[in-house]
Amino acid sequence: MTILKKLLCCLRFLAGYLLIINFFLPSLLYANKSVPSLLINKPVYDFGQTEKGTIITHDFPIMNTGDKPLLIKRVKGG
Repeated sequence: MTILKKLLCCLRFLAGYLLIINFFLPSLLYANKSVPSLLINKPVYDFGQTEKGTIITHDFPIMNTGDKPLLIKRVKGG
């Protein structure tokens, strides 16, 4: 993997991490109010080395631990 590909991978991960924080922030700000709360037990998965063109997948189970329905408006893969 070239340095540019590694950098892009890290930037995608950071963007995903910020998106997760965006989901957690309301529950931290409104701890005494009924809100949805997103929980991902293992938000990072190491796919290891793969051959170019290989299709790899992994499921990230998401749980709503809040008191209101969790609405996921947008999902973007890396």
